[in-house]
Amino acid sequence: MTRPGRAGARRHPRATTRALATGVLALVVLAGCTPDDGTSSPSHGPVPTTRADGTSGEPGDDGTAEAGGDTTADPTVVRVPVGSATVEVAAPALASTAEGEGAPAATVSPGEEGASDVSLVLADAPALVSVEHGSLVRHPDGTLTVLDDAGTPVGGLDAPRVVGPPAPDAPGVRVALLDAHRAEVTLAPATGTPSGTTPDASSGADETSGTDTGPPAAWDVVVTLGTQAVRSTDWGEREGGRSLAVDPTAWARAAGQAGQELVWAQVVAAEPEADTPTMHDQLVCHAVGAPDKATWNLEPWRPDVGLLATMAARCNPT
Repeated sequence: MTRPGRAGARRHPRATTRALATGVLALVVLAGCTPDDGTSSPSHGPVPTTRADGTSGEPGDDGTAEAGGDTTADPTVVRVPVGSATVEVAAPALASTAEGEGAPAATVSPGEEGASDVSLVLADAPALVSVEHGSLVRHPDGTLTVLDDAGTPVGGLDAPRVVGPPAPDAPGVRVALLDAHRAEVTLAPATGTPSGTTPDASSGADETSGTDTGPPAAWDVVVTLGTQAVRSTDWGEREGGRSLAVDPTAWARAAGQAGQELVWAQVVAAEPEADTPTMHDQLVCHAVGAPDKATWNLEPWRPDVGLLATMAARCNPT
């Protein structure tokens, strides 16, 4: 869902011509008033600043902003415990586009089965995901696995996505790993103009001067943090032999590689006997090819033929 900035005012061509002529005349008259050292004249009147709470303040006598009136507001930070680790998400503060508008740039909504939606409002600056007492692994599908200090998966973040009604200029979302403990979540411009949007009245751009008269459009982004990947495991006789039925959570089934990693870690923790190459390949096969199946049935007696052959056999190599 886009949160557009203020619309830029358009000047009438004749008004623009008159303003230009007046400006040239004013420069000629004031030329003799320009200081000899080439510095510009002092600004007439104070410049308002934006506080982190969205209110405005005035500079003090020394030209610096008063306490709480820094032009760079502090980011909104949310923290979620994940096993022995802690995931922190910091979203940059946004410039207020309307009086009274002050929705936080990051919020957490706890859900079912250990899943929490982290909602972000992003514009042109990235959000930062970091981990204390653990580390991050980025997967090619844009998901992140959270590891504890021992290197064991304890959580995961699915691929962030823009939410709201479909829009032709809706951006994508890019996840980049900065180091083992930090990752950035950034809007990726939609195809089209270099900035990713088509200039219009709602973009905040002045079509006469080409200057931006308002803040960049902001978009609602959601990423789900999961800490529980398995509902249950159950040994039984299926498929002609002993079989382990794994019931993954809804988050894990849709969380890509991060979901797979956490399912496997929790299966092995609950059922150490399952820690074999063939059962791992069967689990990955189900996660990729049949994620919505009621249970993922893994058989220890099936031959270890490799992942590709397991997938070719529809997860049931013989």
